[in-house]
Amino acid sequence: MSPAAPVTHTDPRSARTRVVVLAAAAKVIAEEGAGAVTHQHVAERAGVGRATMYRHWPTAADLLYEALAEVEAPLFRHSAGPFLPWLRAELRRIATEFGQPQSMQFAAALMSRVQFDSAAAALRDRLVARSQAPLIAAVQRAVRDGELTGAPPPGDLLAALVGPLQFRAMSEGRPMSSEFVDAVIDGAFGKYLPT
Repeated sequence: MSPAAPVTHTDPRSARTRVVVLAAAAKVIAEEGAGAVTHQHVAERAGVGRATMYRHWPTAADLLYEALAEVEAPLFRHSAGPFLPWLRAELRRIATEFGQPQSMQFAAALMSRVQFDSAAAALRDRLVARSQAPLIAAVQRAVRDGELTGAPPPGDLLAALVGPLQFRAMSEGRPMSSEFVDAVIDGAFGKYLPT
């Protein structure tokens, strides 16, 4: 009896499994955020074994990296309401997500690849564009509606708002309070609030 052939990306069973798992991971990202992407959680949602997960994606960051390449999940969600309450809620949600080890593992994995991997750089650029679009739209609407008197340059928004959260999570490993999030918002938009 010959040994079983290794599972590869060209094996139809392997390809089907990858499609099912990435679809499950996309649902987890959409419903619970990137921080909820773990081997166990996605395996349960996809109906596959954890060994299968580890065979295809050795780390949760690998799984998240591939899933995010396939899914449209912006960091900021679209807003229809008043700007500051929306921004505060979004940044608190993002801060909570950054507190999840998987999110920071993904960010570290992606940043370590962008210098030498054009696919990683392209993914980073897509993620930044996806994240900027709803934020820029919300800021423009807030300026138009008189909630803000102006705004930082669009290219600086993510760095001003998300940068401090990412630094606190990745470099300091400290939790982010509501007061910290409010200070980040004030730093970015304080001078643009109507008096």
